Amino acid sequence: MRKTLKHTTMKTFKMKNEVKNQGFKRSNYLLMKGLSLAMLLMISLGCKKISETTPTADQVSSPKLKTDADETFYIAALPDTQYYTDPGSGHGGNMTNFKNQIDWIVDNKTALNIQYVAHLGDITNHGDYDGTRVAEWTNAKSQLYRLDGVVPYGLAVGNHDQWCLGDPGEGATNDGYGAWFGKSHFVGYSWYGDPYGSSNNNDNHYDTFTVFGQKYLVLYIEFNQQGYSPGTGSCAGFEGYSATIETNVKNWANGIIQANTDKKVIIVSHSLLNPHKTGVPAHDVTHSTGIGTATENSFGNFTTQGQYIYDNIAKPNTNVFMMLCGHVTGDGYREENQNGHKVKVFLSDYQDRTNGGNGYMRIMKFNVTQGTIEVRTVQPLPGANGEESDPDSHFTVSMYN
Repeated sequence: MRKTLKHTTMKTFKMKNEVKNQGFKRSNYLLMKGLSLAMLLMISLGCKKISETTPTADQVSSPKLKTDADETFYIAALPDTQYYTDPGSGHGGNMTNFKNQIDWIVDNKTALNIQYVAHLGDITNHGDYDGTRVAEWTNAKSQLYRLDGVVPYGLAVGNHDQWCLGDPGEGATNDGYGAWFGKSHFVGYSWYGDPYGSSNNNDNHYDTFTVFGQKYLVLYIEFNQQGYSPGTGSCAGFEGYSATIETNVKNWANGIIQANTDKKVIIVSHSLLNPHKTGVPAHDVTHSTGIGTATENSFGNFTTQGQYIYDNIAKPNTNVFMMLCGHVTGDGYREENQNGHKVKVFLSDYQDRTNGGNGYMRIMKFNVTQGTIEVRTVQPLPGANGEESDPDSHFTVSMYN
């Protein structure tokens, strides 16, 4: 009897405990269900709030997060510096202007994402001059070498960088351009391509760089203009222009471009274009109709060499989209359109202004997102920079079309 009672009592106790536990579990279940719903509601509201606010620093730094910021980079173009490197030329130039330009590039390389620097030729005033104008090349080196390891750069050979002036023949740059800016100086850099021929002269060469996944190739072609006379005196008897060199360089250039069809190509040569304004001063800020798009400001005409390079190199290769030059004082712009293949040609040269150019240079902002190129003409100074805002100096064009 006692065993039966004890068994019944224990069974009743267990049943009560089970009911109690089930009640506790149900309470926990309802509590957890309520908390889960509350948490889901909070998360839902929280996500909506985050999506409407600025991403955190970690989110912005993540390459997987698409932001609203445009993808932009800059290319800087240095026009003729011949009166800076030759301060005694009588044109008022000085090395301070050159230094200010390089200071600006170095100081703004990161902030503006400067990817490349192109010198448009006439680095010096007298070129080799039988090897007696070393000071001009030393001046050029003192500034341009500051770009080494900072940003890729290249230099076009202008007529004043040869000797005799305008002569592209063998040996015309060996003791000047070739000595200071030959293949041996650039060959260690990954962005440097190769020159035409096997020598060190580097007169014709190419560079490459990649930004935002797009590959670019910058092709340099030396000054070699039909009809240009090297002069008299010690240059008497020099023919200057060479049809053989022109043909050989053309074949080399086409081979390089066609072997790099995955790259957008920029051609840099000293003489390509004349100013688009005729019958007015080289720099006339009173004209406000644009940069070669109206009757008043028609497109600049090609120089003899510019026409040859466009017809034989730029036009046949659809990955060429831009050409840059100096040589003729003034601003110039031209746009060629061959069955939808557009090539934009830009001239900038300020050497005949006060102080040999007053340090003015071109900067070009490539907005990959918007598909535009914003061209600006700036004067780097220790304090506030100078900048020209007239339509020939500050304008925007489409990038590839």
